[in-house]
Amino acid sequence: EKPTLPDGAQANCGESRLLGATCTATCDVGYEASTAVESTEFNCAAGHTWQATDTLLSCVRVTCPTSEASAVAPDNGVVACSGSAEAMVGDACTVSCSHGYKLSSAVNPASATATCQLDGSWLREPTATCVQIDCGSFVDALPEGAVQSAGCSTRVFGGNPCAFGCAPGYSLQIDGSSPLGTGTCGLDGSWSFDASCIPVDCGTDVPDSARPPATVSGGTCATPAAATTTVGATCELACKPGFKRGDTSFECGTDGAWRVSATVAGQAYCEPITCAATGPELVSNDASMSTDCGLAPLLPPFTAGSLCTASCAEGYVPHTSSASTTQFLCSNAGSWTLL
Repeated sequence: EKPTLPDGAQANCGESRLLGATCTATCDVGYEASTAVESTEFNCAAGHTWQATDTLLSCVRVTCPTSEASAVAPDNGVVACSGSAEAMVGDACTVSCSHGYKLSSAVNPASATATCQLDGSWLREPTATCVQIDCGSFVDALPEGAVQSAGCSTRVFGGNPCAFGCAPGYSLQIDGSSPLGTGTCGLDGSWSFDASCIPVDCGTDVPDSARPPATVSGGTCATPAAATTTVGATCELACKPGFKRGDTSFECGTDGAWRVSATVAGQAYCEPITCAATGPELVSNDASMSTDCGLAPLLPPFTAGSLCTASCAEGYVPHTSSASTTQFLCSNAGSWTLL
């Protein structure tokens, strides 16, 4: 057996337990000598007892004052300890960062500690530092349709907000009357915005001022391209009976209004439907029938709704009816139709 030792001490004995064998007692890990005596030697004496050869050492626990832990806090950080005013060897206190900073550590990015050492000092995890929260590029974080309105001098938490507006084709949605939105770097390291930019939408209603009211039927854009009515979208309106679509189309402008496409500005959107200028094709030969088509006041072009009267020449009578004349109508399909 080993010698009887005081609390916190340990004995280092050889294998021999014979008379004259020795053991050396020192303070155990986490303890330190409370006096100048740092070790005590024991001899195996007669009677098979261990006898101390000099003053018996006394050991007390090593402690680290928690009030001193702040000395190892990183710049812009603190060390917080819970519990008693004295920490034991191996006890740890938490490292945290000041407002506007976040922890950076190669060991554990989420947390870091300062630990009570064997010599009673505090040691912080060496790579644990506090870095200022950085939200990164303001321009890269802008929402869809937004553009930076002026230089953004900060990208870190606590800096001045950065302003933005909307690109052509977008409108600002914001509470209040401010013409610009702002972005602020948050504690989570991301930009937050007090406004958004939404695509300008011309809607489905095309006002009379954008279309020829005399020839266009209705004011609804019935065939928007790709089912959208936002900036750049085109649409075609229905023409009134007797008219057909021309070569132009309407385009949604950045101001949210429909207008005739710039590439064909000035052309009529709907043009009259016309029938053959030679009049209807007569059933019989030209010598036996005549029409009033092409005679004043009925002159080409013959638009939808025009009427021509065909009658038999002198010496001929109708053989299909008792009427002496036959009427043809220029239809909305652009063809002469027998009435």
